[in-house]
Formats: sequence, structure tokens, C-alpha cells
Amino acid sequence: MNPHAQAKRKFLLWVSIAGVVGLGLGMIIGRFGFCDDTEKNSVPGIPDAIVQDGDPEVTAEIINQINSENIRRYLQELSENPHLAGTDADYKQAKELQEFWRSVGLDEAFITPYDILLSYPETKNESLMNQIFVYNSAGQEVWKSALYEPILDPSENKSNVVPPFNAYSAPGDVSSVSQ
Repeated sequence: MNPHAQAKRKFLLWVSIAGVVGLGLGMIIGRFGFCDDTEKNSVPGIPDAIVQDGDPEVTAEIINQINSENIRRYLQELSENPHLAGTDADYKQAKELQEFWRSVGLDEAFITPYDILLSYPETKNESLMNQIFVYNSAGQEVWKSALYEPILDPSENKSNVVPPFNAYSAPGDVSSVSQ
């Protein structure tokens, strides 16, 4: 190998080593020179007053005002009637919630409309409703899913309950062959 090429290779090796050592030292200096470990709640661009823990007295006041009976009643009211997303029943419930939040003192409550793609089940023609069948190897039906879920409590017997369906699934046949 010629001496000029050998010197050039040696020079590039030393430049590479110096670059790696310099990068490592820069990272160490940057970590310990500019980072303060005492500021655990610090978030860049957000005042520490917002990030700090809340006043324990306010927290205790809020916790003491939680009433499990209210939660139970609200959940029962919210789930009393079906309200499939995007339906009139869903909008009616959104309006009721908006009025509730305003009645308890919230300054503003908005209902924001969205344009989205939703899948809805067939609810009138039972022959078109989603149903799952399982057949044995002889082609005989061994199991069929119910079109409606059983009523477990008389209070759940609502005429407008949405039947079970596989959202976003196309009708068709799926086969499996054992190997």
C-alpha cells in the first residue's frame, strides 16, 4: 500500500474516533449541564403551576361529594333506551346531556357533528339480519346464533333494542378445512 493512502486512512480513522468521543462528551455535558433532576413535574412550554399537584383540600372536597347513588341513577338513565351512534335516539340523548351539563352550571356544552362511516344492522327483515351458522363436514347445521338476545330482566324488554350484529362485516360464507 502506498504511504500516501496509508496516511489518509490513518487520518480518517483518527477523525472518526475524535467525532465519536466528541459526540459522547457533548451528550454527557448536555445531560448533566442543562437538565435539573429536581423539576420532575416540569413540562416544556407549560407553567409549573398548571402541572403541579392539586390542592389536597379541594381533592378531598370533590371525593367527599361523590355519591354512588347518583352515579347508579345516571348510568341507569343513560342506558335506559338504545342509542346507536348516529341515530335520532343518539342525538336526543346528546341534547339531554347537553341540557344536564348546563343545568348543573357548566358555562358551555357543545354537540359537535361528525361525518363518519357507520354500519347499521337490518332491524325489520329477519331473513336479512346478521346470523352465524356452524356446519359440520357433512354440511349439516350444528349451531345457529340467535337473532335476538334473551331478556334477562323484564325492565330490559324494549321494542327498539338493536339486534346483535357484526359491524362493518360483509355477508358471506367462511369455510375451514382441517389438515
